Parts: sequence; C-alpha cells; structure tokens
Amino acid sequence: MNCTLAPSCRSLSSGTRRWLTRAPMGRLSSEPFWLSEAARARMVVVSGTLSGRPLSSIWIMRMGPIVSKHGDGATFFAAPALLWCRRPKGRGVGMGTAEWGHMSGAQGVVDSLRRAGIPRVFGLPSVENSLLFDAVRRSAIELVLPSREAAAAAMADAHARLTGEVGVCVLSAGPGLLSGLEGLAQARRDSVPLLALVASGPSGGGAFAEPFPEAIAAARHLCKEAIRIESAEEVPLHLSRALRLCREGEPGPVLAEIPREVQLERARLEGTGFRPGPRVLDGGAEAGLKQALSLIEASPRVGLYAGAGAIEAAEEVAELAQRLAAPVATTISGLGLLPFSHPWAVGFGPGPAGSPVAEAAFRDRSLLLAVGCRFSAPATGFGSFRPTSPIVHIDAAPRPLGPDCPPVLSIAAPARLALRYLLDRLAQRDDPQLLQLILQQKRELRRALDERPERDEAVDPIRFFRMLREALAGEDVLVLDCGQHAFYALAAFPAMAPRRWLMPVDFRSAGFAVPAAVAAKLALPENRVVACVGDAGFAVSGFELLTARRCNISPVVVVFADEHLGLVRTAQDGIFGRESCVDLVPVDYEKAAQALGVAYVRARRDAELPGALQRALTLEAPVLLELRVDYRQSPRFLTAALRSEWQRLPRPLMLRLGARMLLRRLLGRR
Repeated sequence: MNCTLAPSCRSLSSGTRRWLTRAPMGRLSSEPFWLSEAARARMVVVSGTLSGRPLSSIWIMRMGPIVSKHGDGATFFAAPALLWCRRPKGRGVGMGTAEWGHMSGAQGVVDSLRRAGIPRVFGLPSVENSLLFDAVRRSAIELVLPSREAAAAAMADAHARLTGEVGVCVLSAGPGLLSGLEGLAQARRDSVPLLALVASGPSGGGAFAEPFPEAIAAARHLCKEAIRIESAEEVPLHLSRALRLCREGEPGPVLAEIPREVQLERARLEGTGFRPGPRVLDGGAEAGLKQALSLIEASPRVGLYAGAGAIEAAEEVAELAQRLAAPVATTISGLGLLPFSHPWAVGFGPGPAGSPVAEAAFRDRSLLLAVGCRFSAPATGFGSFRPTSPIVHIDAAPRPLGPDCPPVLSIAAPARLALRYLLDRLAQRDDPQLLQLILQQKRELRRALDERPERDEAVDPIRFFRMLREALAGEDVLVLDCGQHAFYALAAFPAMAPRRWLMPVDFRSAGFAVPAAVAAKLALPENRVVACVGDAGFAVSGFELLTARRCNISPVVVVFADEHLGLVRTAQDGIFGRESCVDLVPVDYEKAAQALGVAYVRARRDAELPGALQRALTLEAPVLLELRVDYRQSPRFLTAALRSEWQRLPRPLMLRLGARMLLRRLLGRR
C-alpha cells in the first residue's frame, strides 16, 4: 500500500520515508478512532483537525491502541514500534487548556485532583497503587489511611454527602476493589458523587499483574461509568470527565482504572480545567414546567416533598413554601434541607412512617410537588406512604413510580433552575390555619418527647436522641449506621441544617457510621461529630477508631448495645412472631476502648444519660460511649413499615402467621 506523505514528514530520512509509505495501516492502531473506514484503507499519514484540542509538540509512545483522542492540525505517521505526533508550527495551546509540565502518570493523577480542589483521598496502599500513594504523599492533598478498603469507600461517601463535592477513594484491583464494592453500591443507590481510582497491575502480565480482573467487571455494573486510562497523556482529560460525570445529572460513583504502566509513564501533560459546564433548562423541561405551572395554579393545597437532590436548591424550596403556603416534608437523605424550626418544615414524611407533624400537614393536599427524590422504599416507609393526589415530579433523572401511583408529571431538570422557573411565575398564597396546625403539632410532639417516663433497667433510645439534640448545635453532625437505633433518631432528633444528617438509606450497609464519622470530623474539625452504631455495626467498623487516633481527631462513637441484631429481631417478631439467629456474643466495650486507646464512657439507665453525654461531648479525644438500650417500643417508622409489609402478604399466609403469632403470645414463647 502506497500513499503520499504529509509535508511535515520531509525532515525524516529517505529510508524511513520509503518504509512509511509502505507500512500497513493496521499496525498504527487497533482503534484508529479519528479515521473513517475510507481513510484507514488509503492512508498511513493523516493530517487534520481533531476535536479542536491540542497535542504536545512531539510524543513518542509504544505501538498499540492510540490513546490520544485529541489534536489540532496534527500530523500522525506510523513506524514498526513507534508513533510520532507533531503539532504544526505556530500553533499555541488550545482554548481552555494549559501546559502542566513533564511528569509521570501517577503525578498527573494527583495534580488533576489538586486542580479539581480535592482536599483529601482515602485508601490503603498496595503493590498496584504504591506509585499513586507516593505521588499523593509528595503533594498538598491529605492522605487518610483507614483499616480496610470498605471503610475508605465509606469515608469518601461521607465526605461527598457532607460537602456536596466529589469524594475520592483509592483502591487496588482485586481484593481491595471487592472490599470497596459495598461502598460503590451504596453511593450508587444513594446518589452520592464518588470517584474510585482503581490501580491495576501491568496489562501484559508479570509478577504484579492484575490478580482478579473480574473485580473491575463487577464494579462496572455499580458505577455510572468505568473509564480505563491507557496512557499518561490521557490522565487530565479522563479525570476531568470522571469528576464531571460524578455530579452530572443524578450524582453517583465513577470508576477510573489506572494501569501500573500508565502510572510509570512520563509525558508532557495538558489539562482542560475542571469547572462544570453551565446548566440550562432544555426544551422538554420547559414544556413540562409549563404543565406543572398549570397544575399548581389549579391546586389550592400544594405539598412540597424534597429529597437530597433538592439540597442545592434549599433557598428556592424555602421561598416556594412561603409563596405557596405549602408544608415541606423531606426524605431521610434530604433531612435538614429546611431546619425543623422553619415555619413550613414538617420533618421526615409524609405518611404514617414519617413525623406526626408531616402526616397531619399533608392529610388533605390536592397536589404533591416532589423535587430531587426517588420515592424509594425507605423514603416511603417501605410502602406505608401511598400518595393519592396527583404528583409533579422534578428530578435530574426521574424514574417511573409504578402502576399503583396517582397521575404523575415527570420533569427531568436541575432542581434549582426548575424551582426558579416556577417562582418567577407563581403568585403569593396564604394559609394561616395550616401554619397554626403545623406549630401546634410541633408543640405536641415536643411535649410527648419530654413526658416519656424514665427507665431504670436500660436507656431509652428516644430519650437519648432527645438529649443529644439539645446538646448539639444545628451545624454539628449526626452519623447513623444501619440499625434500629436510626429510626429512633428519626422520631426524636430533628435536623437543623442540610448535610448534617448522614445515613445509608437505600442500600443500608452496616459499618458505615464509624468511618463516616472520621471523614466528617476531618472535613469539619470545629464541629462536633457523633456516630451511632449497633453491636453488629461496631463489630465490622470499630477499628476505624484507630484511624481517628492516627488523624488526631475526636469523634464520639455511641454503641447501642443490646446483644442482638435489633432491627432483624424486631422485623422477625413483627412478621413471624418469633426470633431466629439474632443473638450476638456480649462484648466488654470498656476493654475494647482500652485496647483501641480511646476514652470510654457508659450509661446503663436513663438517670446516667446527662452526665455520660456531657462527658463524652467534652473530652478532647476519640470517645466510645456504650449505651445499654432497650428496644421494647418500636418507633413510628418500624411500626408503619411492618404493618405495610404485613398487608402485602397473601391472605392465606397472613392468617396462618397471625394464628401462629397469637398462639406463641398466649404460650409466652419468643
């Protein structure tokens, strides 16, 4: 195959030029993506503008898949083992790009994170990612070393929930990534922007080759996208894209795989910046919002239902509530979007699983305006909340709500822009009676919490969270693990600020609270951070108190000790009338605290709570606070959720289980 060489090839020797004109195009690349089929059939040397993006003055790299996906008036020419690429003379760096300098791929990764404003990364070193860790150690980015990779993912998750920015964890391909899959799944289900940097071994094999490639294949299904970086030059471009994808549309995790040879490779890097692009309402969103505007104007009683996707629009939500005289209930992830002290805030809800204030305020709503939420099972009390009024659903990626739901108008749009569109066109309304009802319900809720009888044999979880709310400021952070204690917090710990209530909601993985508290304290060192965890959750995450010591921070970890899998036990008893495999081995938490080198405080009854809580919150050290709790009275959420689950059982099974449960109660069996 012969062709004519581009003019920029004239500096080559005559022998090289003769070889180039006869080199088969297939040797150039297994993916020459910038060429059409006709061009691949005719040419070896190609000159043209490629995506309007610049290249370094001269690149030399190994033959293989072409990894540079950008160029500007560049000329390519092939050789048996090398590929040269030269920018034409007189061309400067393209618009929006800048020369970063000559560095390794690992250094480019860290420099990309620094330029994106990432303050810290979480992870454990391994053979595959040692180059990345060495580059982080030499940079201004803080490196946090947890006890296990699952904790690294949980810390990155918590950092993202707390700050609204992307959380970054570093994992190795193989056991490290498998351990971190739990965190990736949780971030995906809870819409958390998380970037997982996965360092894989040499792609060509060898002593440190990737030990388990199936791990990356599994992670791809849990992430919005998985990106493999094939050369050092690609690092800025792909990390910029990965960070954008984490927050674009519905937030979620993105995986960036960085092979060891890419970490080692040195090149002159150019970056394009990490600022997100402007967000606008498209034509479909505007058409949907016009329909929504008509529905709202025709509905005399509107209720606002907001999730984590509306936190960025907290000011607009508050203004819209005032404009429409509408109560604002939130999902669990959206708690604190409006402080509970706000006149129109009614807390978690609506429905029987939510706050009694929300249930009363939403009882007669003629339209539900849902913003930034998904109507997931936990958000609706596992089906106990069944809306009957029409729904306008605004979300970055709205999902179908099911055939049993009332009419739904779904609008794919950013919350802030959509609400601003409505605010610019809606007239002021007033409803003093509803405002008085909300105020009265809040007073009754407070009175009911204050009048709970004191227990002598154990600590009442409701009383604990009531006291904790009084002791903490609105900007302090509460972190909850998956467990029964979290639903008592829903009943007695109203959120007073956005992003200060952290809890795994849709995936509900145990072991989140302790590592999340470490990340929260690192992000907000001046705020008090309290993590609440059950016996089982502490068993899988308690060693992260060593990470707190290593980082010289002082979170308070509260263990709700009842020596059972409390949530599972309550569910079994409520549905089947018996318990099975829920007993745990007792733990001496005082000795555990001593072994971990942290302070220890204990409360065994309600009377000991005030002193124990005050001491735990004032110690300048990591604290393990043990509560001997009694879960005899189920919170509203669990009562409503179990009732809903019971009602979904087939009628013959419901009757059989009911008769068996009654018999066991009469015989005094568990």
